[in-house]
This record gives sequence, C-alpha cells and structure tokens, in this order.
Amino acid sequence: MDYAKMANMSRWLRHPAMGDPSFDTFRKIGATVHRSDYPYEWAVNGSLFIDSDNTWYLYAGLYPDKYLHRPNCTSHFEVYRSPDGGQSWEWLGEKLDAKYLFNGVKNPSSSCPDVVLFYDEKRGKYLLTYDWSTDNSSWEVAHNYAASDADAGAAVAWADSPAGPFRRIPQTVFRNSLLQGKYGRFDRFYATTVIPRKNDYLALILCDTGPNYAWGLAGSTAPTPEEGFSEPVMLLNADLPTYYPAPMEFYPAFVVGDTVYAPATSVCANRNYQVLFKAKLEEAHLPSAWRMAQDGSLWHARPLSDEKYGLFGQTINGAVDGRGNFNVMYAAKDERDCGTLSVATRRWDEPFSDGFTISGHAAPSVTLLRDAYRSFTLEAEFALHGGFADILFDFHGKIGANRPVSDCAPNDDSLSKYTALRVSGQIWSLVKDGQMILTGRAARGIRSVRLERGEHTLKAWANGECLFSVQSATEASAPIGIRTDRFTVLDVTRFDVSGDAGHAVFHYNDADALLGGGVGDINFTIENGRRRGSKRVKWNAVCSGFTLHGPMGPGLAKARVRVDGRDVGEADFSGESPKEGAVFKSGVIPYGPHGIELIPRGGQIIVPDMIAEV
Repeated sequence: MDYAKMANMSRWLRHPAMGDPSFDTFRKIGATVHRSDYPYEWAVNGSLFIDSDNTWYLYAGLYPDKYLHRPNCTSHFEVYRSPDGGQSWEWLGEKLDAKYLFNGVKNPSSSCPDVVLFYDEKRGKYLLTYDWSTDNSSWEVAHNYAASDADAGAAVAWADSPAGPFRRIPQTVFRNSLLQGKYGRFDRFYATTVIPRKNDYLALILCDTGPNYAWGLAGSTAPTPEEGFSEPVMLLNADLPTYYPAPMEFYPAFVVGDTVYAPATSVCANRNYQVLFKAKLEEAHLPSAWRMAQDGSLWHARPLSDEKYGLFGQTINGAVDGRGNFNVMYAAKDERDCGTLSVATRRWDEPFSDGFTISGHAAPSVTLLRDAYRSFTLEAEFALHGGFADILFDFHGKIGANRPVSDCAPNDDSLSKYTALRVSGQIWSLVKDGQMILTGRAARGIRSVRLERGEHTLKAWANGECLFSVQSATEASAPIGIRTDRFTVLDVTRFDVSGDAGHAVFHYNDADALLGGGVGDINFTIENGRRRGSKRVKWNAVCSGFTLHGPMGPGLAKARVRVDGRDVGEADFSGESPKEGAVFKSGVIPYGPHGIELIPRGGQIIVPDMIAEV
C-alpha cells in the first residue's frame, strides 16, 4: 500500500500537537504581498476579498511584535489591491480614521486590526468588520475589562468601494466589559466576521479562556448593525462531547454559496494542522447547524524563508471565484520572526492530490500510520528541506503535547521511543530510542530510502545504495511513521509499505486530555508527575475501543465515562493502596472519530492515559 496516495490519507494520524501530513493542493501565487517590519513586526492577521470585477483586495492587520501594546503604535489595517489575480499588488494605505469613541464606551479607540469584508446586496455597500480596543487597554486587563475603564470588542464600518474610505458606525458588535463573566471560562471575545444574510446579519466571534488554553466560536445576530447585536451564543468549543480536536483557534470565516465555513488552526508550536467546520448560512446562529467538514489536509508549508514558522496568527481566508478557484490569503512568520502575508489558490472541487507534506516549525512533528507492522518492506521517495527527518518504526511512545498550553510541542516520548532511519542531506543514521547506533554518508543527497525488516535482520538503502544490514530482533507489531525536525519540511511522493498490516494501538497522555477538554494546569495539582483534580477532561481520537490506564489509591473518586455524549460506564480510581492499572475498558465501539470524556464524581482523580485501539 502506498500511503502517499490520497486514497490512503485517512490512514495517517492527524493531531493538533503532533502534526498533520497534508495532501492539500494549494499553490502560492506570486511573491509575498506584505513583509512586516518595525514597529509593526507582526502582520499575522488579514483577509482577502474578490470584487465582482475580479479585483482582489487584501486587508493586512498590523501588530507590534507579539501583539504588544506600545505607546503611539496602534494595531491597524492597511489595504492592498491586485488587478491581475494576485500576481502584483498596489498599496492603498490606511482607510479608517485614526481615533473613535463608540457608544457607551468611556475611552476612545485607535486600534482597528482583524479586518474582514463582505458585500451587502441589501444596501449596495461594502461591510467591514474590525476589532477595536480602547487606547488605555493592556494585556493585564484583557480578561477582566469589567474591573477597568478600558474595553475592547468588534465593530463595523461601511464603504462604497472595497478600497474605502470606510465610515464607522457608533454601535459596537459587542463589548468585552459587558460579556465577561457570562460564559464561564470563556472571558475574551475578539476576531469577528460579520456576514450579511437575507433578513439579518450574522457575527461569528472567536473567544478564548486565558490560562485554560481553550478557544471557541460564538455567534450573534442583528436586524441591522446599527440596531445592535444579540448576546453571543457558544457554537463550537472543547465542551462539545463529540470529536473536536483542540486547541484550535478560529478566524476568519468565509462563504461559498449558501454555506459558511469556519476554519480553525492549531495554536501548538508546529503550526501545521487545521480543521474546517461548516453550516448553512441561514442556520449558522444555531449550535446544532455546525458540522466538521474536513479534519486536516487543509494546508501545507513551503520551504521558504517567508514561511519559516508555518501558518501563524490565523488560518486561511478567501473566496471561490467564478472559475471555481479557491483563492486565499494566509499569514506566516519569516526567519526574522516577523509576519508575512501571501496569497494562494487551489481548485475548490479538487482539495487533495497524491503526495503529502509534513513539516515542523517552532517544534518537531510526528505522524503515524493507523496500521501496525512487524515485518515489512518500506520504500519512500521524498524531498527534504531543512534539518532532518526520521522514517520510523517500532513506535512505542505516547500521543499528545508536552504541556497543555499554546505553543506546546509533541511530548518527549513521541520524539524518542522508536527505531528510525534518520536522513539529513547526505548523512544517514540508525537511531533507536534516541540513541545513534550507526551513521554514515551517502554518495549524494538522500531522496529515496528502502527498509527491509525481517524476523532477525534490518537492512537499509538510500538512493539505491546499501547502507547497512544488521541483526535486529523483530518486536511486536507497531506503527510506522515520520518525524520532522524543527524548521524542516518533508515533501513525500511515495511511502509504499508491504507486509502483514494489523491495527495500531496509540497511547495518549494526560496532557492530551487537558487540551482536549479545554482545561489548563491551573485546575490541577501535580503529584509524582501526574495531574490530580476534579475537572472534566477529554480525548479526541479515531479508534474502535480504548482503555483508561492510570493510578488508583486512597482518597480518589470515581468518574463517569462518556463517548460522544453517551454514558458508557464508570472508571474507579479508588483503592486501599496505591497501584497502577486499567480503570476502565470500553470494549468494541464503532470505528471512527470519538470524543471520550472523563467526568469525576464528587472528588478528585489522577488523570490517566488512554490506550486507543485503531
């Protein structure tokens, strides 16, 4: 089976912290449109609008480095225009007045980043949504505006042309000072898309939770923007009982036909995993209307200095043109750690192709086959850019992040507990459990490898040249996979494995359960390296059964176990003396994506690991 064929792309593990082998077909158009520089080093938000005459407009959201609040350096947007489908761009500058005092807000606002544009047929005008914060705002009050005279939110403005100038309306879409405290741990709302509908206007709003490291999508409606929007309703977040990869950050949304799409991107450090949700536009204010349209394979990185840190700040945004091309703007960071904005395209109805890309950026990536092998022959062809890549097997590490926070990396076990042929330019190495066993140099840059794993031997070739033949006792069936180093891109055109394939078993760690449940370490204490607490946790996994395995002992509680919102039993962590073992076994469940929740009953548990049968 050639696992580089798009027909087999579902056989790969995709995970927000571990990474995503993407089979997408996007290609970059022209040169980078905007490169950031001091004092606005982080242009990492923006949007693309294509007018009816096929003129393209890019709205670049400019921030100081790391979203800092600098005196006299206000985040804002600037406009670019392209007459030739993104090949060349003209800078049009800023198109919104510098300072404004909204209705009900005590202090003026000069900021206006995070811009999205739609054409409103009802008015024959262009509607611009943007973020704002008062000039006395700071990160110290961002999650508690009610205790300050600062404020932040979203607003809209109108124009007769996509090029502006735009005229603000004084009524805000929302104000954080009026929302905080009403949505549990979700206490900051921002990055909003307002979309005209037949009889009203829909606002889709990104929200987050501070130290819980969870993000979500909320929605509200208004008869007109001038009349004001309803209080938001939570649409998508980690509280959902079904399969919902996390941590994922939304913004911005786009519309194709009668459907609105909300892409979300992982905020883990390898920055290469995205999910796409969708709903009928006229029903999108209802939580029940939303479905996952695509899990992974939305985007791949290129070995370009302008995209060193991968997709960053937000996910892709754009539109489908009259010829069926999906044209998007995307934000990245370059080798200076400064934001870049570019455009790319693919056929809307041809999202995938044979061959995939797996990349690591500020962290490595690891992907695994959902099939396990004992003895096998593997032939791979690829182009490696950057550091090194491991063609790995006998994987016995864990799935999940090293910490339940943003910018997390794959856990240490996942980066060491396997055997691999490591390639880097002409250099090859045999690596086992993090230790280099053999090393050498090929005659030229390595672009193909062959591994033969028999009952007692392991043989390897590179570019047709034999590298080694060593004694190697065959272990139990285990996943085969790929690891890419930091700031490394691997384009794979062939990954052909022959042998007796079985079902893989994946071991997920406790940090994965915290990220999956949208709860941070702030809710737990650490005992002997394990997390103890009473909060709900959740794994999101594609599997046909699972076992929860962890510590039991005095003073620990029982917990409900739910699969996709349905109670399936109880895990018992209590015991007369400390011990380690299985606290719950699911038995066989239908193979597919599942949300697996663990909800303590009247006490604390030590968060277990989950062993999932694929």
